[in-house]
Amino acid sequence: MRFRKIPFDNDAYEAWEASDSQRRGLIVSLEYREAGEIKYLRVSNVRIPQTEFELTPCLLSDVKLETSLGDGAAFTTIKLANDGRFDHLLHKSWEGGNVTVYLGPENYGDGWFVPFARFTNEGLSANSEVIEFSLTTKIANLDIPASTARSDTGLEIPIVLGVVKNLEPVLVDPQTLTYQVSAEPVTDIVVRDNGVVIGATVDLAGGKFTLDASPIGEITADVTDWRDTAESQLSWISSNVDIDVDFEILFTSSFVSSQCGILATNSVTLLQMAQEICASFGATPTVNALGFLEAKFLKAPNLTDYVSISRSAIKEDSIEIVGSQVPYKQIEVRYSRLQKTQSEANLAGSLTVQDKSNFTEAYKTVVVENDVPDFPTATNKVVNTVFMTRQAAEVEANRLAQLFSVQRFTYKFSACMGSFSKVGIGDTISVDLSFSGDGQESKYLVIGKTYDFDSNEVQLEVWA
Repeated sequence: MRFRKIPFDNDAYEAWEASDSQRRGLIVSLEYREAGEIKYLRVSNVRIPQTEFELTPCLLSDVKLETSLGDGAAFTTIKLANDGRFDHLLHKSWEGGNVTVYLGPENYGDGWFVPFARFTNEGLSANSEVIEFSLTTKIANLDIPASTARSDTGLEIPIVLGVVKNLEPVLVDPQTLTYQVSAEPVTDIVVRDNGVVIGATVDLAGGKFTLDASPIGEITADVTDWRDTAESQLSWISSNVDIDVDFEILFTSSFVSSQCGILATNSVTLLQMAQEICASFGATPTVNALGFLEAKFLKAPNLTDYVSISRSAIKEDSIEIVGSQVPYKQIEVRYSRLQKTQSEANLAGSLTVQDKSNFTEAYKTVVVENDVPDFPTATNKVVNTVFMTRQAAEVEANRLAQLFSVQRFTYKFSACMGSFSKVGIGDTISVDLSFSGDGQESKYLVIGKTYDFDSNEVQLEVWA
């Protein structure tokens, strides 16, 4: 959707955005299908004087937007006043349609409205007074099977991304002893029989191999694919759905080049894969207002790059402590996952004890200890990762150990929307959150933000 190009003053817009008294106008563009053609219903909650589109001011109140480090962003519903004018649209195909929310000042032309959030329509319900559209965040588009690939005989075939160790291949032709390890081309296959490397004719383009002789025991394979970084793997995941990736904003972590390995199968979703990859870095996948895939990191508040907030911007008596996290006494980061573990009894006798351990333990581990004598209830934290190298696991283990070496508290408070217009999830703010109101400013990481457009307020959840 492109609005009319009318004069737009960036300084004036930022001044409006930072205002605590100006009402926030919303335009919602809802996509639907009719006879195979994509069409749009556009509604607003304020008067828009200049627009070249048909725009109906029927968007009802109680519009909220919630964002958090844990689950991205989600509207619960969009409500429209129903006076009968939309009766001809109620039976159109709304499910799966794109929904874009634009934010701008009341009584200004639509050229002043900018994209604020994008969602997917889950459908509508209606009565004589209200039409409700249920919306989900665009990240939900990834909630589909990661692979539906099958062999010619109907067997499920995985897709290898990166470096995958000790994968149990699929026997696709018992007569020729041909196995398949991936539904897409790979760059290397090492075949083993009871842990010992054996000869095989490899078809990298087909993701297959054929044994030179009948197997003695369990056949496994180490498989390598060129998509061996988090960046390339998340790019592949997003390419399967209508989500773009902008890697300038996706990762700010040095881990982006770390060697990783993960398997796409019919039993996991693309969303689960994205979550597993990002969790290895202490991050959560989400989709921003422009529709790009991002990774939001749980990290310590930034002591040098932050936004200072005046105490007067916070609603009195709204501050509360809603949670606390005691330090961890031990951090265990697991890496170099085996897709299949084997018992020592099923491994070749020619293997050394050390060699056998490479096939019997699901992960290799890095452990870092914290000295926290003041916290007798301190527990251990275990993180399973997609890392394939010890170096990457050590870096993440040390980062987590430092992050959770002190007690952390979660605060929640309400504030004027304008004061927090430039503050997003993952940003650091400096503010006085003492209950007396006369304490010193401290640094907090923003982990949750709820917009209430009726009251012109936001509710912040912060971590420190």
